[in-house]
Amino acid sequence: MSSTHDKTHVDKAGYLSRRPLASISRLIQATKPFAEKMVCSESNSLVNIPVNEVWLIEDGLMVMYRDEGKHLFFICSAPLILGVNGIFNIPVKGYVIGFMRSTVIHKLSTEQFVTQIGQQNLWEDLARLTGFYFANSLENNARLVKKDNYNVIKSLILEYQYLPEFAREKTSLSSYVIQKGMISRSYVLKVLSTLNKCGYIKVNRGKLLYVDYLPAAL
Repeated sequence: MSSTHDKTHVDKAGYLSRRPLASISRLIQATKPFAEKMVCSESNSLVNIPVNEVWLIEDGLMVMYRDEGKHLFFICSAPLILGVNGIFNIPVKGYVIGFMRSTVIHKLSTEQFVTQIGQQNLWEDLARLTGFYFANSLENNARLVKKDNYNVIKSLILEYQYLPEFAREKTSLSSYVIQKGMISRSYVLKVLSTLNKCGYIKVNRGKLLYVDYLPAAL
């Protein structure tokens, strides 16, 4: 164990603090009257968003997966708008989405969404939303490409710490790190066990209770 106590901090809201909530609200209110209502229950935990649809979500928690649901990519609580990537490029396939509790979704075609954005001149709000998603994607890529596995684990521990409570109740710390970091289960469990035993973090039955500080190296 390194004796270096390099305290690692994170913005309390993480990347969610940069979410353009005002823009999302305006976009939802402008397009919701043209959308079809759908309820996604816990019994239907994984669904696919068609490439030609935009989904408006005002309440609930969404988890986005890549590779047909094998790897966690993005997790965020409402309000959200999903599917806007199809406006500026042609996606190969739709997202695989998991909803951790019953969620009401309003869905409409990408064409109808764009029509309303244009008629109500909300392009700036749309740009802010797509910029948020793009920045999050860059952060994910940078974390996986530029850092070693231990630093990936550190960043994901801090990210997990500020997920909504009901999200952490559904997803253990180890599962979150393994899926999103794409790191071997044995290595993740070894690191978390060491951090826990040394008092850097407190984990009980898979749930993260608190983070004291994370050392620069183990």
